[in-house]
Amino acid sequence: MPVFLKSLGDRLNEISINEVLSDTKELVDVLRLKLPNLIDILVQDGSEIACNCNQYKGKFEGAYDAKLNRTLSLSSFTELCSSITSGVASERKEISMYKLENRLLLADAGYTSKKLFSQIAKAKGYYLIKLKSGSALEVVSYLQYNSDGTVTEF
Repeated sequence: MPVFLKSLGDRLNEISINEVLSDTKELVDVLRLKLPNLIDILVQDGSEIACNCNQYKGKFEGAYDAKLNRTLSLSSFTELCSSITSGVASERKEISMYKLENRLLLADAGYTSKKLFSQIAKAKGYYLIKLKSGSALEVVSYLQYNSDGTVTEF
């Protein structure tokens, strides 16, 4: 199982870099004009993999799938970290907070969490995470980028 998942991760990297992420470095450069401290944009994703985990006598025992969690850099096209967990494990716990300082984290609606948002802010990172419909989240603070190039914090 670990060898298979490593091979799968390598193939996903190859596809991401060559076919999907080829224009993202330009996006990072444009965002750096608005956020001068921005080092990188990171994409976080958890991909579920169906497998016969009952036959795999590892940490997935009792689960019916595994999950490959990955953090990719959009400026260097590299994988910063990855982990393999049970398919029922929390994807949010797999984010490496120490890698977020001055980086923008992109993630899907499965990562929406007040606790996670607070942790990213404490790590001095930025985030852009799609909200689930009906979210009862409250904006505590935000930055407004003005047309004259200044930034106002609210």
